[in-house]
Amino acid sequence: MDEIQKHPDRLPVAPHLHDYGAAVSGFSWACAIAEVATPDGHVNIADRCVERHVRAGRGSRTAIRFLAAGAPAGVVDGEGRGGRPS
Repeated sequence: MDEIQKHPDRLPVAPHLHDYGAAVSGFSWACAIAEVATPDGHVNIADRCVERHVRAGRGSRTAIRFLAAGAPAGVVDGEGRGGRPS
């Protein structure tokens, strides 16, 4: 299989992951869980994503788009308001 070559200087948006090999070799599930776990040790990834979204100054913008089984698509903004996507 051929390796796909991408040149960061030619991409319209800079990549978040600059060195895949370094990311893989330095990855630890324990560290990843520690980044998203609440003080009581539970992980609510949706809550953590919305918190990060708000801290980045995007609280009034759509934070999560989701599809629920048997229900219309929905959204949640950084202030916890839900609704249908616009």
